[in-house]
Amino acid sequence: MELKEALRTAVAYVSQIESLTGRGETPEAFLNNSDVAIEEVIFDDESDTWDVSVGFFRPWNRTGDSVFVPTSRAVIPQLRTIKTVIIDNRENRVIEYRPFATVSA
Repeated sequence: MELKEALRTAVAYVSQIESLTGRGETPEAFLNNSDVAIEEVIFDDESDTWDVSVGFFRPWNRTGDSVFVPTSRAVIPQLRTIKTVIIDNRENRVIEYRPFATVSA
């Protein structure tokens, strides 16, 4: 499989899984509202798999835009979630979905 196909598979999988949060959101709505982005891609020759890390914002981790607090000159960040999707290169199927990290944006 080519890189673009692996990326499409990973993003589609993340949107399907994360839209199951019980908020009635469709995968398409998740893609449009979560600032989804590819964070990292690694092809593992040994296991013949793609490791694709996909970042996004969950609705409950958003504070609107990052908030600037004038008195302390601090910024209260949003929390970005990153998931890693492992895809079998031969069969183009997801074999693992795991947390990568939650980071401040």
